[in-house]
Amino acid sequence: LRSLPDVMLEFSGAYPEVSLSPLYIGFYNPAAFLQNKIDVLVSMDFEVSHLPDIDVHPLYECGISLVVRPDDELADRTVIRAEDLYGRTLMVGGGSPPALQRVQQQLMRSHKIRYFNSADHDTTLTNIAARKGVCLSPDFFYDGTPGFRFIPFDCAEKFSIVLSTHHSDMRKSLRHFIALLQEGENPCGT
Repeated sequence: LRSLPDVMLEFSGAYPEVSLSPLYIGFYNPAAFLQNKIDVLVSMDFEVSHLPDIDVHPLYECGISLVVRPDDELADRTVIRAEDLYGRTLMVGGGSPPALQRVQQQLMRSHKIRYFNSADHDTTLTNIAARKGVCLSPDFFYDGTPGFRFIPFDCAEKFSIVLSTHHSDMRKSLRHFIALLQEGENPCGT
């Protein structure tokens, strides 16, 4: 997957009359898309599977990573397994998608970890920085922020990231934009 700024630059060369204006609305919020105020929606596949009259275009898949401080005893590992977390404190909740909830629940049922609820990803990162615990996170949250290590967690759960468009929107420029976005490597490396 190519970066959005790179895609926008190449797209504007082919379609200089079409304006691309990204709108960042936080986590999944289909209202503007369903009201035809925006043309595309990026989300996880399960979030749009029930929506009528849309076309879903796969972008990439991501796994789950453990997020720790760079000085954490697990920070130099290349992969984390469930048993590596035994005796540790795990932050859970914060609007975790179902795939992540399943992994969190499995760890909590082991009774070999401590855990507490965290309101959202930013709060969780603050708590990690304050050495309150660690968390499992979808890989797509990795943004290179200094002070954190994202280490792949060994599990089968994945997140499919998709781009949704209105079924009736057949513009050639939109199809070109989608094709540009789908080019390249998976940003999550899975």
